[in-house]
Amino acid sequence: MAEVRKSGLASVGRPSEAGTLVRYDASLDHDGDVIITFVGVLHSLDGTDLARFYGSETLLTFADGPTVEIVIVNIDDDEAIFQLAAPHG
Repeated sequence: MAEVRKSGLASVGRPSEAGTLVRYDASLDHDGDVIITFVGVLHSLDGTDLARFYGSETLLTFADGPTVEIVIVNIDDDEAIFQLAAPHG
């Protein structure tokens, strides 16, 4: 198993709306091509309350990469804790 840590800029939002710019710190644990865990913290750059995304379908679009579906599982002051959403189907 291997762990990858990454920080950077991304946008977060619902599929039908424009994203909110955030800074993220994330950790990905994987075993080859299999993702074991993907969790992280989001910080709004413009003061937007990220609690409005709590528990709902939310997209995280990395500034330098793909878009993934996440679930915000906890809000602590100005931090939103997220994890990778379960696949649909």
